[in-house]
Amino acid sequence: MKFISHTRHYMPNVNLKKTYNIMRLSVVLCILSLFCASAKTGYSQVAEISLNLHNVTISEALEEIKHQSEYSFWYKNDEINLNEKISVKVAKQSIDQVLHGILAKQGLSYTIDDKHIIIYKGEAHSNMDQKEKKITGVITDQNKEPIIGANVLVKGTTNGTITDLDGKFTLQVPEQAVLEISYIGYITNEISVKDKIHLTVQLKEDAQNLDEVVVVGYGTMKKSDLTGSVSSLSTEDITRGFAMSPDMALRGKTAGVQIVTQSGQPGAGGVVRIRGNSSILGSNEPLYVVDGVPLSGGDSAEGVDGVSSSPLTTISPSDIESMEILKDASATAIYGSRGANGVVMITTKQGKEGRFVANLNVTTGFQKIGHRLELTSPTEWAEMWNEYMDYKNNGVGKYDLNQLPAQTDWIDAGFRTALLQNYELSLRGGTNKLRYMLSGGYSDQEGIVIGTDFKRYTLRTNLENDFNKWLSIGANISASRTETNSVSQGSIDDGNIMGYLTLASPVVPIYDEDGGYTEYIDVESKRANPYASLREITNADIRNRFISNVYANVTIIPELKFKTSFAIDAGNSKAKHYTPSYIAEGKTSKGIAKLGQKNSIYWNSTNTLNYIKTFNDHSLNVMLGAEWQKSQIESFYTQGSGFANDNSKYDNISEATVYTSKSGFTGWQMESYMTRINYSFKHKYSFTFTGRFDGSSRFGSDNKYAFFPSGAFAWRVTEEEFMKKQEILSNMKLRLSYGSSGEQGINAYQTLSVLEPSLVYIGTNLQTGYFPTRAADPSLKWERTNQVNAGLDIGLLENRLNLTLDYYYKRTKDLLYYKALPGSSGFVSMLKNMGSIDNQGFEITLNASVIQKKNFQWDLSINNSINRNKLISLGDGREEIINPPGGVSGGDIKANPSILKVGEPLGLFYGYISDGVIFDEAESKIAKEMGQVQYAPGELKIRDIDNDGKITTSDKTIIGNANPDFTGGMTNTFSYKGFQLDVSCEWVVGNDIMSYQHLANQRLTIGTNVTKDWYNKRWTPDRPSRVEPRSGYDVRAYADVSYHVFDGSFFRINNITFSYTFPESILKRTKLGNLRIFANLDNVHTFTKYPGWSPDVSVFNENVMGQGIDNASYPIPRTVSFGINVGF
Repeated sequence: MKFISHTRHYMPNVNLKKTYNIMRLSVVLCILSLFCASAKTGYSQVAEISLNLHNVTISEALEEIKHQSEYSFWYKNDEINLNEKISVKVAKQSIDQVLHGILAKQGLSYTIDDKHIIIYKGEAHSNMDQKEKKITGVITDQNKEPIIGANVLVKGTTNGTITDLDGKFTLQVPEQAVLEISYIGYITNEISVKDKIHLTVQLKEDAQNLDEVVVVGYGTMKKSDLTGSVSSLSTEDITRGFAMSPDMALRGKTAGVQIVTQSGQPGAGGVVRIRGNSSILGSNEPLYVVDGVPLSGGDSAEGVDGVSSSPLTTISPSDIESMEILKDASATAIYGSRGANGVVMITTKQGKEGRFVANLNVTTGFQKIGHRLELTSPTEWAEMWNEYMDYKNNGVGKYDLNQLPAQTDWIDAGFRTALLQNYELSLRGGTNKLRYMLSGGYSDQEGIVIGTDFKRYTLRTNLENDFNKWLSIGANISASRTETNSVSQGSIDDGNIMGYLTLASPVVPIYDEDGGYTEYIDVESKRANPYASLREITNADIRNRFISNVYANVTIIPELKFKTSFAIDAGNSKAKHYTPSYIAEGKTSKGIAKLGQKNSIYWNSTNTLNYIKTFNDHSLNVMLGAEWQKSQIESFYTQGSGFANDNSKYDNISEATVYTSKSGFTGWQMESYMTRINYSFKHKYSFTFTGRFDGSSRFGSDNKYAFFPSGAFAWRVTEEEFMKKQEILSNMKLRLSYGSSGEQGINAYQTLSVLEPSLVYIGTNLQTGYFPTRAADPSLKWERTNQVNAGLDIGLLENRLNLTLDYYYKRTKDLLYYKALPGSSGFVSMLKNMGSIDNQGFEITLNASVIQKKNFQWDLSINNSINRNKLISLGDGREEIINPPGGVSGGDIKANPSILKVGEPLGLFYGYISDGVIFDEAESKIAKEMGQVQYAPGELKIRDIDNDGKITTSDKTIIGNANPDFTGGMTNTFSYKGFQLDVSCEWVVGNDIMSYQHLANQRLTIGTNVTKDWYNKRWTPDRPSRVEPRSGYDVRAYADVSYHVFDGSFFRINNITFSYTFPESILKRTKLGNLRIFANLDNVHTFTKYPGWSPDVSVFNENVMGQGIDNASYPIPRTVSFGINVGF
């Protein structure tokens, strides 16, 4: 029989050899003892061991020591329990200190001979005997929930324990000991036990902990092993401040991610852009994945006028545990044809092993206008009107300034102080077998514009049960209902109620002499009374959504696991609209009713096989998977008018004398096969290969399938031997990746030819015929984005200071766009793959624990991003397209500002450049000779760009760029004992805004108000001005002009939150687990030169050629809220 040297040992219990074995062991011990006695310096005196192991066997711990050193272990298998579970965390400690903590509990001794360690029964070898005492304590997280399995160690030793199911521990320690309390993902605390016998410790999350587990596509990974560009947000980041939709909680918190507010309307989400725009007609929104399920559907039904809500609106931010934003191809390629715009991974809160915990969150508050437009008063408006009448009608039609027909403040009439309330209850707990989380919520938010509001009801349950050692089954189930009453906004054409509210003249009354509504604010242009519209029009959007994901995990062998899941995302949307006959919009039609319904169902079946193995210095993580997806949407819409009365509204459209209806069906499906291979050597060098093979029904028969690969490499420089002695860098990792992902965000059936019905006369008979409107293209395929990313992660001062740098370059080719066809084809255009777009940029993120004292902490997070977008090619030889299909155009204001130009970014404004105002008759004469449409003194002066002496359309040029030079954000958190102050800011610099709001408010009519700035700086015969035109200037002559383009840069204080968490000494008397009170102030102040409601605008939603255009958007409110979090 011989001794075992390695980690796994099996020694047969053979009696004949027992004596022989003892003799051999005795001889070896004697020889080694003599050697040790004579040695002056050995390996054990210079070797240092660092361990951070949680709930591992002694066998695994010894194996890790062997990997870090040159030690070999000798012992008898029947004298040591190798399967005993331990937790140990030490940094650069001697082998003597490490082994003392590992072996003492089994009464084992050890002898060290340089690189050989023999373990045997006997008295433990230790020189650390001190007078000891027993200390108890409880460890919790920031929400006062117990942390199970937290490490509690005596500093400088391996004497320690772990916390139980209630977060409690008991430990014998020296009287003057200092305890190190740690847990993966949290900042380590050091506490002296002097004069203490009981401790209550609250651990704070460490966003930069390298052992933190990060959610990636179809799995998780340690942050230290990541090779891609991934940003993470914790539940504290997401719930800081007041946000009804989780995407709005991202504002200013992540480098490379820009959130543009669609609207301040209740229930509205934001337009999310990750590393710029990569498509013209396709979607530029990221893919949202919740608990492994890609979100699909959930849109509103046809028939409601209002802003589109985010697909995340149905999720309560309080239900979210973390959000990961996958940005580079290494991270997103696993989602193949849906990953080109980035991926937002959302993980909701799961059940935890431990005691039952109930949490109640209550928030209430109010909202008001954050910034008020400066418009003229009734007297000021009348002064300008009278000047206009002097110029136009020789003074006929002027107002008596002392007897104006009305003194109406339409802003005061249409806006209000709006109340909000939010209630959420969650139940969480579990055993070592079953873990559960159940939550329910109710939110009620009034809009600051009368007639608008939003209600949300949510219910979520997450369950997981370990049936045995090899099988666990779980489910993530959520149900939600939202009810939104909205107002039309953003439209260039008639019907923009928000626009009318800001346009209405202050001398037009809300009510007429009979007490009814004034019908029109402007009889000539037929602009309806916006107050009547807000009060009387029903515009409701109701959505029900059910998402379920059921999964099973099967452990085939410890290293090989199989997971299968089946998910359903089912939605039902209903739109209800009614315009009564007693207001202007419904008078002629005798009431207008609209009713729309949309039913959607999406299912997803995913199967993955994961192999994870660590052997010697090698770590391997392999994932193979297959996925099938299918989506179907059925819709129905009907509209009626000509009702006998307004009693039934939309509930009985069959009463209408005129009505139309239509129905529709659309569907698509995908099949996918994917793999990810992650290999690590000595925890220094990591390689990741990802590949996905997608097939989609959306594309032509010639290109239904495509492969999307990526490769990445990471080097942890600080793990190299030459970095061990330095103490400045605690982490340094270089990352490099290249890969391909796709975009298929186009409507289904785009590859097929289309026939449209039409009524035609054949002789005297009216017949239904069909004519072609679109030609088929079987070669249509995905837009493909190839991206390279180089990154650097640096941790300083034991990771108190963390810096992340990323440079990326991505090119999207095979853009989907309309190609012009010759008239002889019978078609105007055809959707084709043509052209390419580049995005390149630089991102920087700095996280710092600036001050970490016993009672005071200051944490800082700051990020900044630069992105440069460029259209490389239009694919058909054209260098530019003016007023391109899909652009923004139309309306009474005659605005057509869109252009696509090779070599320039998407989001340009195209038009004339204004050189101020025609100052006098001399300048007027020149303007007339140049052919300017309006040339009188006080009119705008147009620049002759081509210097041909004439003002023509050839003088149009690029007059603005909606893309910012850079964006960023900053969050400061100050903590003093139980008090905490959070301040979040964001900035956008260098972008332009084309304001249709300004354009409309610069056109003086009998029913239109104008800006105060125009009134103050306008040109008059007695006070000529080169800044603002005269009263009555018709902006429609040159609508697309730089006069309406403004600098959209801003710096905004997004949120200030002040909170107090009550200490345990008080909670013990109340029997509460935790108690926190807080006050929030959101949209605190925006520093900007932009004169509109807000510089953060995107009223045309995802239309990339409509970005940066403002047209009477719903203002972003300032929110004041108060709340309480109670744990039981």
